[in-house]
Amino acid sequence: MVRLVLGAEAAQKLSDVSLSNNTIQRRIRDMSGDVKDQIIEEIKASPIFAMQVDESTDVAIACQLLVYCRYLLKSIIKEEFLCCQNLETSSTATDVMNAVSLFFDKHDLNWNKLVGITTDGAPAMLRLRSDFQAKVKSKAPNTVGVHCFIHREVLGSKSLPSGLLTIFTGIVKVVNYVKNSALNTRLFQQLCHDMESEHSSLLFYTSEILKSEHFELRLAYLVDIFEIFNQLNLRPQGKASNLLSHCDSIHAFLAKLELYKKRVSVGKFMMFPSLNEVLVDGQLSSTLSKEIMDHLSQLDDEFCRYFPDLSPQYAGLAKNPILCQVDDVLENA
Repeated sequence: MVRLVLGAEAAQKLSDVSLSNNTIQRRIRDMSGDVKDQIIEEIKASPIFAMQVDESTDVAIACQLLVYCRYLLKSIIKEEFLCCQNLETSSTATDVMNAVSLFFDKHDLNWNKLVGITTDGAPAMLRLRSDFQAKVKSKAPNTVGVHCFIHREVLGSKSLPSGLLTIFTGIVKVVNYVKNSALNTRLFQQLCHDMESEHSSLLFYTSEILKSEHFELRLAYLVDIFEIFNQLNLRPQGKASNLLSHCDSIHAFLAKLELYKKRVSVGKFMMFPSLNEVLVDGQLSSTLSKEIMDHLSQLDDEFCRYFPDLSPQYAGLAKNPILCQVDDVLENA
């Protein structure tokens, strides 16, 4: 038919195209398998490696186990996505361990080379005796277990005094109301355009704006403090990050909290630019000042609770071997 309508040249081009309905799928699968084989061979060649494990439920309500790996390749630290395993039924520590063990056995990975395991704070991952990390350490005794720093930062930043929480909840409702409807989103964008606003889009998580006392001041403070949280959460991300730099960033944040509290106590708010901009004559009521002080104190307490030990025994030798005390050096260092 093509030859009759378009000619012999077009017919030849069409005949060169594979007509299999799964050709692209097969090629993608082959390329994916090749990449995985290369990564596994590099891990086997590395003297040590560490893993980050997370269990998540996707939009199809399928439970997925995601595993990332960090290892050495010719003195260069590499980070790669290792595997994604389906958890068919439950997602207990035993299920997670079985999935990881099967992957290790299938690809002949050495448990003795595993030196680090990072998970979130779910009970299946961090329960005292029956958690996933404990099961990993039973196979690899030298492994160091770490609770994800970013997850701990999120947990530590959740505390809000009632006044700030009311404002935050109201803002979230407004944003969700706009984002849950395509029509509302377009109307909101048009409104921003008519007002010549710099921005015209909303984040999904960010609602009824409540006409409460000090609303604008409380909202401005929330904008500033969450911007500080965003910057803090960005620091542990990236291939150059490590446990020591994570500890330093938390140390710095706790020191900043102390400085913030001292400045708020004397009526100085230059570290909160949005709040400082909307202040009338640079003055803040005693009620709102106390509310901000209470929030900063809560943050200090929560971060100290979620980060009880920010000075690993090996930190001194790794950060500054010249000033490190001999007694602080590990026996196998």
